Amino acid sequence: MEIKLYPPKVWSYNHLDQNGHALPGHGHFCREVPYSVYQDSVKNNKVGDIVRAHASSPGIGFVDHRITRIDETGVYAVEVNNTIRELTKEDVI
Repeated sequence: MEIKLYPPKVWSYNHLDQNGHALPGHGHFCREVPYSVYQDSVKNNKVGDIVRAHASSPGIGFVDHRITRIDETGVYAVEVNNTIRELTKEDVI
């Protein structure tokens, strides 16, 4: 099943300084901003590329997605490999 990996925009509670860097602690309002991960993917990936996301403790492993399309609505992919096991209650206590 195809999923949206990266939308073109995300919501942010941060104000930006003159250089475009986020200023923490200014969460008085929420606004939509361009998503840098989407922009980077559009610039550096193509359909058919594999994108890997790693899990960290308490889970371990990775998920591979194959990009199926890239357009103005987002970057879409299908899962091709997943080595992350489902965590038990004992894993997170």
